Amino acid sequence: MTSDKRPRVFVARIIPDEGLQPIIAQTDADVWQDELPPTRDELLRRVEGVDGLLTMLTERVDDELLDRAGPQLRVVSNYA
Repeated sequence: MTSDKRPRVFVARIIPDEGLQPIIAQTDADVWQDELPPTRDELLRRVEGVDGLLTMLTERVDDELLDRAGPQLRVVSNYA
């Protein structure tokens, strides 16, 4: 059985269109729009239930964040 559900991805920072467009085209992307990074509380809130997470090196990815995302989380990536 094939699922038509697109994976949910949170992009925690603004990145160039060349990197962002493929993500938007293939996922249900939630893209952070502010020049300033999300606060820790905002990051924890936005990762709940996502299948993928794209961060910068400045975001702390730790057990708390991974647990908050949930067991369906499959990909965590850093954009550098």
